[in-house]
Amino acid sequence: MPNHGIAYEDIYNFDETGFAMGLIATARVVTRAETVGRPALLQPGNREWVTAIECINAMGWALPPCIVFKGKSHIQAWYEDNALPSDWRIELSENGWTTDQIAHSSHLLQPLDVGCFAVLKRTYGRLVEEKMRQRINHIDKLDFLSAYPQACKEAFKMDNIKNGFMATGLVPYSPERVLAQLNIYLKTPTPPGSQSSNSNPKTPHNLKQLEKQESTVKKLLRQHSNSPPTPAKAAMDQVFRSCQMAMNNVAILAKENHDLRAANEKQQQKRKHSHRQIAYKGGLSIQEAQGIIQSENDAQEASTTVPGRPASAANQPSVQAPPRV
Repeated sequence: MPNHGIAYEDIYNFDETGFAMGLIATARVVTRAETVGRPALLQPGNREWVTAIECINAMGWALPPCIVFKGKSHIQAWYEDNALPSDWRIELSENGWTTDQIAHSSHLLQPLDVGCFAVLKRTYGRLVEEKMRQRINHIDKLDFLSAYPQACKEAFKMDNIKNGFMATGLVPYSPERVLAQLNIYLKTPTPPGSQSSNSNPKTPHNLKQLEKQESTVKKLLRQHSNSPPTPAKAAMDQVFRSCQMAMNNVAILAKENHDLRAANEKQQQKRKHSHRQIAYKGGLSIQEAQGIIQSENDAQEASTTVPGRPASAANQPSVQAPPRV
């Protein structure tokens, strides 16, 4: 392509991907062993679709995305707290999908699928699962706007973008790279290194250290005795299993406590957000929406100011003059 006057800096990949809000993805969840019965999955009936339009450059950077929500009015809370970059854009459609007026990208654009979208979906799914563990049973637009920027930071890294263009054989141009992926190469496994036994074991503080010490103790017992298993060995196994269960329970409780505190703080912040609608039709960038909100707030503040009285005293109660004699 450089032979035709096209620089790598001028090569872009443009595509869209969708997210279903309010759904729980299939995942393995670690819970306590004493949990009775099958835990219920929370799947709210109000399911909305949100579309993210992304564009990446072959040199490893990404353009600001466009988020398409289902709705007819912009909500002021979407643009509060400066949670989103000012150059991001939010559009509205009847069903949360793109339209010909917003964007159209039905053609095949592989680099985003290969290098970024898989990481984006996986990271966003992990963030949603964390909310579900915190007993949050519904993912709304505010939750999406909170999680999606974090997923973008992980997905649209320079290495991921460049690897996407490279894996598809586009930049640098190399069709053989794609064809080579169809071949299977067998690798000879590296023999494990010898591990020296620790003659002075230390008190384990986590599961990894406990498993290592268990392996060391059993190895020492095998070296000093070739007799079949004894009640002492069985008792030792039970002690190690009990230690593992105790450590697992402590780790789960600590994680639940931390996540519940964070979720409670997040819910309190969401209650403070304004649900006032913005009187504007069409798409808005974050910067444009914040400007409209500021103008409306200034106009409202000016309308509550009494003429002839300082603005700081507009909301203070009036004081009646004493009667004249």
